[in-house]
Amino acid sequence: MSKKESPLESAQTIKLRASENYFGKPDFFTHSGEQIEIPVTITKVVGVEQDWHGKNDRPDVVLAFKDQKKRLICNKTNQVQVARLHGDGVVAKVWIGKDIVMFWTETEPGSGRNGRPDKPIRNPSGGDPGGVRIRPKA
Repeated sequence: MSKKESPLESAQTIKLRASENYFGKPDFFTHSGEQIEIPVTITKVVGVEQDWHGKNDRPDVVLAFKDQKKRLICNKTNQVQVARLHGDGVVAKVWIGKDIVMFWTETEPGSGRNGRPDKPIRNPSGGDPGGVRIRPKA
């Protein structure tokens, strides 16, 4: 975020980028409101020094996919999930060519175990709750 931008302007810029170039909530719903999952094959893994959430503690990982114009800004939760599914190590070499399924959720999957209530996904920028999550391709 530049010194001239307010946090609100920065959040609006991020939202615009998400709608045009990156997967976000609208991509996981049909026009009639039915929720969908998106199966993809990873073609590129890039570390980006972009300060998306107003903190510059680590570079984000951006995933590109076969036959998809949009990319996924891969948060830490999703990075860990892809690593569990397809291996850690040198990320770019290990994940390319691997299949995943992206879906939208507003609660953490499996957070209701042992009688505990589902935990809502917190949005660091204060917008709508929820986020993209990753599971293996069946």
